[in-house]
Amino acid sequence: METENVRKSKVVDLLEKIPSWVQLLLTLGTLVFGLGGMYATLQDVKAQVADLKSVPAINARQDSDINSLRQQIIDDRSVQAQTNVQISKLADAVSSLSTSVARLEGMLEQKDRKHR
Repeated sequence: METENVRKSKVVDLLEKIPSWVQLLLTLGTLVFGLGGMYATLQDVKAQVADLKSVPAINARQDSDINSLRQQIIDDRSVQAQTNVQISKLADAVSSLSTSVARLEGMLEQKDRKHR
């Protein structure tokens, strides 16, 4: 314990030997350094706040893009459904033509048999 008291008294003695103007300069330097750190932190906070303020605008653009894509999907589905209907009609027409061609071929074969 005495060694600690001795150490403390030596530190106090050293501080008393430093002129008061040097102590004042050290204190002011420390204060300026601390204020500089606080200013830098404040600037970082301002930048983060500015970034956060732009988030709603970014979200609004994304929402607009999403709505546009949804509408495009709805339109594409509608076009696809119409295309499916038209393909179905074409398939029915081809089937009908195929049946008509088969009937005509049958009629031609009958006429060929009669003429032979």
